[in-house]
Amino acid sequence: MPGSHRVALLLICLIWAGNFLASAIAVDHLPPVTVTAMRFSVVLALLFRWPPLMMALVPRRVKQWRAAN
Repeated sequence: MPGSHRVALLLICLIWAGNFLASAIAVDHLPPVTVTAMRFSVVLALLFRWPPLMMALVPRRVKQWRAAN
């Protein structure tokens, strides 16, 4: 496994663990529904902030969709 893949894997693990800890702490202070609504709001804001980045990941033609199978 290349070093860049190891770094990416470590980064994903750290982000995942940080999200878990932040959620656990937030639920201690706020109702779970509020925490979930806040998390979805942040993701929604990020998705609308960078639409060209998100749209680059979606195939636009039928031929591209078939190539993914």
